[in-house]
Amino acid sequence: MKSSLLALWVGVTLILTGACTQTLPESIENQWAQLPEQIDYNFHVKPILSDRCFACHGPDAQKREADLRLDVEESAFAALSSGEGYAIKSGNIGHSQLVSRILTQDSTLLMPPPESHLALSEYEKAVLIKWIKQGAAYKDHWAFTKPMLPQVPNQLDPWAKNEIDYFIEKKLKQQQISPAPEAEKEQLIRRVYFDVLGLPPSLSELDKWLADTRSDSHERMVDSLLQLPGFGERMAAHWMDVARFADSEGYLDDFHHEFWPYRDWVIKAFNENLPYDKFILWQVGGDQAPNASQEQILATAFNRNHKQNSEGGVIPEEFRVEYVADRTQTVGTAFLGLTIGCARCHDHKYDPISQENYFQLFSFFNSTIERGDGIFSENSIEYGQMVSNKHSMNAGPVLALADEKVVQIREMLLQEIQEKQEDLQAAYHSNTDRFEEWTLTHPRREVFEQAVVQATVSHLTFDKMEAGTSDDKVAGNFTPSYWGDIKAAKGVKGKAVQSAAQGQFIADGSKS
Repeated sequence: MKSSLLALWVGVTLILTGACTQTLPESIENQWAQLPEQIDYNFHVKPILSDRCFACHGPDAQKREADLRLDVEESAFAALSSGEGYAIKSGNIGHSQLVSRILTQDSTLLMPPPESHLALSEYEKAVLIKWIKQGAAYKDHWAFTKPMLPQVPNQLDPWAKNEIDYFIEKKLKQQQISPAPEAEKEQLIRRVYFDVLGLPPSLSELDKWLADTRSDSHERMVDSLLQLPGFGERMAAHWMDVARFADSEGYLDDFHHEFWPYRDWVIKAFNENLPYDKFILWQVGGDQAPNASQEQILATAFNRNHKQNSEGGVIPEEFRVEYVADRTQTVGTAFLGLTIGCARCHDHKYDPISQENYFQLFSFFNSTIERGDGIFSENSIEYGQMVSNKHSMNAGPVLALADEKVVQIREMLLQEIQEKQEDLQAAYHSNTDRFEEWTLTHPRREVFEQAVVQATVSHLTFDKMEAGTSDDKVAGNFTPSYWGDIKAAKGVKGKAVQSAAQGQFIADGSKS
């Protein structure tokens, strides 16, 4: 046992000693020239660690080995719990256990372990080593990183005409690839049409642009296509996938789910080049904007376009929660660039989203009163603001969308209502002032008040009630009377009636 431990220690020591001198295997040295000049954690390193290392050294606490997390900078740089140094020593590959473990020939030390059936290529090993050598800089998730303008490479060949070409040119040279020859003009025209409109040019359009020999012909063609309605349709097609657009309920029926107005709004937004901040804001909260326009409210269909179950036997709360979850996950994908659905059940293993984070976002949508009941209910087009959750039978996120004529009629009626309300307010204040003036100056105010009291207070008396008979009923005699177990009794003031069943006075003849 002691000899085995000694051999293991010697093996590790030799590896570390070799790494300290930064002498790398020839196979790694051969890859060095192919590596990017600057290794980026998100683009180059994290994909490798995620695929080969995070299964045992990642976010999943249930499967974590050796108390080591390589997805978190603090853990990766901390001293190992085994006391054998550090997994990663920034800028020092000789004191980084990660380097020795991926380079060793000892199968008992090799990482990833052979039994995992995962392995690193020589190129991937070189990426990790160069990353550590450059300082092992971790970065936040790319969705949380502000885009930065990179430095534009210098032009090297005449074929590169613009900044995008310069980046392509640099990458081609790194990969030792020669650029393809310039395409024929008709090929370029066809490519542009597909890119901008999603459709090929007609023969007449192709002839038109082939005949245009001006130096800026290509730019003119692009500009002209951007002005066509088809440009918005092309761009909207991508967003419709993100917004899970469909003119259907998604479960069992396809009734009452016309969503094409939202599709047309998205097309319009692209064609009018609506600023991206408004494009986002209107879709997630356009109805909350001050004096929200119909267009802003229509944009909120982004969060209304989820599946709806019109089956009468659904459990309302179950489907209400499903709708909220759908909105939460769609906003996460579309606007945060994160797949947050996993965090509904547990902390996300690959994106930096905890289950708590998920339900914090969930809470923004959890005020909905949609119950998921059958859509054929009396409040199926009920907005929800005026009906309590208990009484609402709202089947889904339905909004009435008025056409131009209906909008005009509605505006006219609202104006008339406003005018009538103003007239009522004016009359109210006017009459109040006149009444107060009258009560202060009228000589018979007390007489008036007495008359009002007498007119508004009832005096019920049982003094004239007598015992009746069934003959009185038959004869249609409606003189105040009583029958059965009710009899006259003395009240607090005047006569009262007493019920034998209750044994109590039920009236005393007093004023009420």
